[in-house]
Amino acid sequence: PHFYRELLKVTLDREMLKKSLASVKWAGERIDILTNKQVSVIKKAREMPFINKARRAYYGRVSSVLKQIDKHLAYIEGSRRIMKTYPDVKTDVKTIALCGLPNVGKSTLLKALTTSSPEIKAYPFTTKTLNIGYMKTEIRRFQIIDTPGTLDRPTEKTNEIEKQAYLTVKYVAEKILFVFDPTETCGYTIEEQFNVFCKVLTNNVIVVN
Repeated sequence: PHFYRELLKVTLDREMLKKSLASVKWAGERIDILTNKQVSVIKKAREMPFINKARRAYYGRVSSVLKQIDKHLAYIEGSRRIMKTYPDVKTDVKTIALCGLPNVGKSTLLKALTTSSPEIKAYPFTTKTLNIGYMKTEIRRFQIIDTPGTLDRPTEKTNEIEKQAYLTVKYVAEKILFVFDPTETCGYTIEEQFNVFCKVLTNNVIVVN
């Protein structure tokens, strides 16, 4: 799905990942060549000392190949750990995204609408990833996603958490519930909140005060 393709782009160095995977493929092919060659040598051997010597030489060459791709193996492992943290977004389920600035009450609304139990604190940026809950009506089941608080700043200055929110709105959400805090106790003025609202304004936005 496009959502996960884009999520990979904003959380990982895609070119480095491709290069690392290519290096593993190269190493595998190189080790296959070494293996076939050394097996052929050992099959012809008649003395154990020669076999042991050939075996040690083989292990040394394989070790040398692996050392050449050490940084690439490390990057793949780091990428695997990051990808394990990706939210389990069901792209084939009707989805509603909760949007708004930090601390306006999105997580509280998610808890009220679904069985989800997100962390709720009286300070901004409690939501550090996408919180997901489900609400079932007589007609269908909805996936509701609490997006990290979006800020009123240029896209190039947004962090990875904010980018996840934008990706959810762009590729997953069919409807958007934009939450305003008219009391401004969230720490942001109505003008600041409205500026962010304009960023995500589409025909599918529903405003919640």
